[in-house]
Amino acid sequence: MKQYSFLQENKLEEHHFYVINSDCDIVSDCKNPIGKIGLSIYKDIKAIGIGSFEIFKKYRRRGYAERTLKKLIDKYRSKFNLIYCYVDKDNKPAINLYNKIGKISKKLNKNNQYMVVLYSKT
Repeated sequence: MKQYSFLQENKLEEHHFYVINSDCDIVSDCKNPIGKIGLSIYKDIKAIGIGSFEIFKKYRRRGYAERTLKKLIDKYRSKFNLIYCYVDKDNKPAINLYNKIGKISKKLNKNNQYMVVLYSKT
């Protein structure tokens, strides 16, 4: 898997995994990967969908996930209308995280997931 840094890239590529690092301002081309994030770019509606997001186990509970998402939002809010993801209804740690940053729908989809709007221009 080729690794990219979404904060270092000038433009996001569709359906790539981006590496998350602990040093160099959390996400960069540095040597300590602490997680990964998979992004889908929808140019027609100017949206970023987070398909997968993981902080590796030994780095959890240090604030990396929250800071990474906030940096993603800060960097791309001027270029995109929507940044969102889905969370499994049983994933309590992720639900707690997303409640701090975005808005979680109250309805479950057919996959037992809630939609999370992390950023919306409207």
